[in-house]
Amino acid sequence: MNILFKSIKIIFLVFLFIYFYTDCALGHSPHDQIYEVELSPKYSQDKTLFITVRHNLFKSPNGGKSWIRLTNGLDSRCFLGSLAISQQTKDVLYLSTVADWQATSLLWWGDGIYKSVDSGASWQKVNNGLKTLSIDLIAVSPYSDEIVFAAGEKGALYKTEDGAKTWHQVMPDSNKITAIGFFPDNNDRIIIGNDKGTIYISNNEGETWERKFIFKGKGAIKGIAISPLFSEDETFFVAIQKKGVFKTIDGGQSFQVSNRGLSDRSVQDIIIVPTEKNKFSIYLSTWQEGVFRSKDRGENWIKLSKGLSREPQADQWKVPHFTDIEASDKFMQDKTLFLAGFDGLFKSRDSGLSWRQLDTLTGEVITSLAISPDYKNDSTLAAVCYGNRAYISKDKGNIWIPMKKGLEMPRFTKSFKKEKENVLRFYDIVFSPDYATDKTIFATLLWTKVLKSRDGGKTWKIISLPKQERGLAIAISPAFSHDKTVFVASNRGIIFKSTDGGDNFSVIGETGEPINLAVSLVVSPNYALDKTLYATSIINIYKSTDGGKGWRSVTSGTPIEKVGNIKLAISPNYKEDKTVIAGTGEGVFITNDAGQTWEKFKNNKYIDKGFIEGVAISPDYKNDRTFIVSVQGKGLLKTTDNGKSFISLGDRSISLSRMNRVPSGSMPTQFSPDFAVDKTIYGFGSATTEIFKSTDGGYRWEALMLPGYPIYKYGFITYISLFFNIYHRQILKFLAGAIIFLFAYLTLRWVSK
Repeated sequence: MNILFKSIKIIFLVFLFIYFYTDCALGHSPHDQIYEVELSPKYSQDKTLFITVRHNLFKSPNGGKSWIRLTNGLDSRCFLGSLAISQQTKDVLYLSTVADWQATSLLWWGDGIYKSVDSGASWQKVNNGLKTLSIDLIAVSPYSDEIVFAAGEKGALYKTEDGAKTWHQVMPDSNKITAIGFFPDNNDRIIIGNDKGTIYISNNEGETWERKFIFKGKGAIKGIAISPLFSEDETFFVAIQKKGVFKTIDGGQSFQVSNRGLSDRSVQDIIIVPTEKNKFSIYLSTWQEGVFRSKDRGENWIKLSKGLSREPQADQWKVPHFTDIEASDKFMQDKTLFLAGFDGLFKSRDSGLSWRQLDTLTGEVITSLAISPDYKNDSTLAAVCYGNRAYISKDKGNIWIPMKKGLEMPRFTKSFKKEKENVLRFYDIVFSPDYATDKTIFATLLWTKVLKSRDGGKTWKIISLPKQERGLAIAISPAFSHDKTVFVASNRGIIFKSTDGGDNFSVIGETGEPINLAVSLVVSPNYALDKTLYATSIINIYKSTDGGKGWRSVTSGTPIEKVGNIKLAISPNYKEDKTVIAGTGEGVFITNDAGQTWEKFKNNKYIDKGFIEGVAISPDYKNDRTFIVSVQGKGLLKTTDNGKSFISLGDRSISLSRMNRVPSGSMPTQFSPDFAVDKTIYGFGSATTEIFKSTDGGYRWEALMLPGYPIYKYGFITYISLFFNIYHRQILKFLAGAIIFLFAYLTLRWVSK
């Protein structure tokens, strides 16, 4: 008995240790993928900087503490390429686009160049004279923001002298320019490098070029940094892909290798910053190891990587861990540097000796929003985020309560290790059609898991799909109270079905075409009788009339097939009107005959050619003929006459759209079920935790903020539950062994008597 009591005491102490000394921190969401960072020319005063993150443009007015997503006028269907800011004023910026590798149309092979004259608040296309719209390098002259150079992704160099009103070509298509530099104290002299390792210099502001030097067999030139004392020392540095740094002290007549101490020679960027009178430091960013610095004109390099982090997916995707590096305009005083990385944005305030990662694309970015079908009575909303965060509100969005019980990270990772927290990525959330009585909510994760709550989000059950799939959109039968049917569609076109209320799923069909984007899945309001669903692929809309078993394309050979990026909204009166509306990569289409024919809306310039990010139909559509579309870069447009005319809604600087390249399964704009009376619409799309709400049909909007999700410790009972959830097999094996041992011991004692 004494031994038994000692064992119980030890176990109790172990649990006390776990309870008091182990906590669950909500970590940084990985691989924000910062492609570029640009600082205001007066950063030391205004603390303004811009980044492109997963092909979204963000602005910070406070040195990276908080971010604003910039979308107004950016109607690009393609990837963001290069960002450049005027050295005269932070108000003038240029942004280029490059081909989208997922493009389904020639129209998506670049959208050209955008210009802002209000510090990014709004943008206009400036493509007059460009022969290619895929531009991956922009450089603004330090002497005038009217003079800008733009390099094509496949070749050619263009120049404007009038602030991008017109462009003219100054370098042949055969040359892909990869680096541009401007000489100090001489606005006529400009230097460029190409992907073949060739240096060209112009002495007439870039109108004509002379080949100066060739680095044979060395690869693409990644950057050029010119000494601020060039008129005296004729020195500049050239960074070459995989070969490191080369230095000239005779204006480019000859070069010498400058790699001593440079352990990673895959240089991505190079800058020069003044340190004191007639002295400067050189900083490099490299593919793998981060940052190197030289204080002796490139003779020796020292690695400065303290605080930098890497994400393994960069190696899987074969892309750099680190790219762009920038310095404050008052570097000698504030010693501030920024570094773009695959794992996020890093900032140093001690000349690069140490780095701190900044939150940019945070875990609070909303990926899905749902409105209770009984909203009129219960005022309930639910929202889930990019990271491991889920919320519910029971007062129309004023107060949000975190939903945590049953969603603790160890339940998904089967481990208490914090480094695995990124597994819990929410993708979609929906209410049961009978939520008023069954209090059931469903959610999905990005990978393989369906979540179910039967008590209004207080507790959750985790359900695994029978095969691993990504990008899980969820839709529920309107007759759920009777048929218990739930559908899940993956972004590879795999359709899962449950007929037991979502407790078990099986594969029942597939659309036959992968999407690799957010799938759109809608169920007929008359599903109990017509068994009809619609789902999208990357270029087609598929229809099933047998409950999801068989699917056929209803858009093959139509214009929809050529533009892709399809989102669906089904009429609440589908039984009578057979209406489905499809937002696409180029406009909005409608069918009034259950998909047999499709007609494009052509009476609005934004709708006709617009990249549609979301579609929502009024629940009173039969009477009010109202639907809303979110057009990339143009904001919300609303029709109250079934598409005969559209009007712009609200503030176009508010983006109601899913964040680019952030997996999301929800429509970014949604009507209240009681819209006919309350005129309420909700939406999301901010860089922060904002949910937008309108109570006048979309004309005016207010921002509702989700609360912070603090670091917390698991309760004692919760931790015991998690412990048994993770180690139940080992515990059962131990108990089985103990029982067998005890049985054998007692048997032997009995036999020995």
